[in-house]
Amino acid sequence: MSRIINRRQLLQTGLQSAAALGVSGFTLPAMAEDILVGPAIRDAERLVALPGKVPLIQVYDRPPVYETPTPLLIGKQNYPLTDREAYYVRWREALIPEIKPDELVLEIGGDAAVNPRSFTLAELRETFPETSVAAVGACKGQARGVVHKPVLGGVSWGKGDVSAAKWTGIPVKDVLEAVGVRDNAAQVAFKAAGITIAASAPEYWRVQGIDEMMRPEPLLAYGMNDGDIPLWNGAPLRLVNPGEYSPEWVKQVVRIEIRSQPIDNLWAGPKVGGPDPVRITSFVCTPADGTLLQVGSETELTGVAYDSGIGLAKVEVSLDEGASWEPATMEEPYGKYVWRVWHHQVTPKKKGPLRILTRATGVDGETQPMAMTEADIKSNGRRINAVTGYATYLETA
Repeated sequence: MSRIINRRQLLQTGLQSAAALGVSGFTLPAMAEDILVGPAIRDAERLVALPGKVPLIQVYDRPPVYETPTPLLIGKQNYPLTDREAYYVRWREALIPEIKPDELVLEIGGDAAVNPRSFTLAELRETFPETSVAAVGACKGQARGVVHKPVLGGVSWGKGDVSAAKWTGIPVKDVLEAVGVRDNAAQVAFKAAGITIAASAPEYWRVQGIDEMMRPEPLLAYGMNDGDIPLWNGAPLRLVNPGEYSPEWVKQVVRIEIRSQPIDNLWAGPKVGGPDPVRITSFVCTPADGTLLQVGSETELTGVAYDSGIGLAKVEVSLDEGASWEPATMEEPYGKYVWRVWHHQVTPKKKGPLRILTRATGVDGETQPMAMTEADIKSNGRRINAVTGYATYLETA
């Protein structure tokens, strides 16, 4: 690992970051228990380019949280996947080490591991068969910042805290089986390399149920869209679990523990078993919110729709607040866990604001709800998939 950072450097870096942003009134944490995090600075008009990335919407500087503008979600290099340079960025670590591939050592242990051991990245690639899966990665708080403000807390995301990519790596199942899993195993805990925003809990862990990780789909990925994973998206090794929301897709994995009991860690959360499937969702990518359209001129809407992998039956569009719906044209599916691209022609008939609603229906009959529920609000907007929450706002002249 090329950089080791202690608490003094953590606090000093945080102060320098705040100063660079021109934030007034920032002071160092008085106690170790304090959280070191930059102010929320999301502005859809303010785009910032991280090294190796195209300009993205900056939500936070520390930890790095950057949203993909909706016109960039459907990429060109690996259509319809998001280009690596545009894939959204979400960390809970304030400081992210740069780990060279030949420096990575993955430790695997825990009380329910039969033969704890470690692997270099080269050993992983030599020992286990390589496979690939394309999947949507979506934050649980997607679009939280565009509905019910300021009721909902948490990161003030727009619609761009989602992307799709082809991931290449080795099945988690193969690695667990090689180490050996005891009969009492209940949980697999994944540790990231970075230092979190909480000085009192610097280690970042997330957990998965053992049954979930013994499916063939979850990967320890070292490739993205037939290239290297960018640092900002978890290089050199990250967990990918297709069909599940991506907060548990741990980046920069350096340790895995097979456990009989839940891990005691601030970041791990209460989850012990079972998936957290992505809810059926759809929205417009282009034209972007705020675009000016001409009355009487036809405009093509292009958007995406996705779910946990069950499958999509249709996407519909409404220009009259849901009083009537028109079917959109969907492109052929790219893969089970990848979004479907859809198109629809609209012709504005009058000047003024125009709100466009979209809704997707799955092959199992599930349809996006029209509005948020009380449960959505109580959960701080996690897993929102309401039609009104993903509305597109345009202007006509």
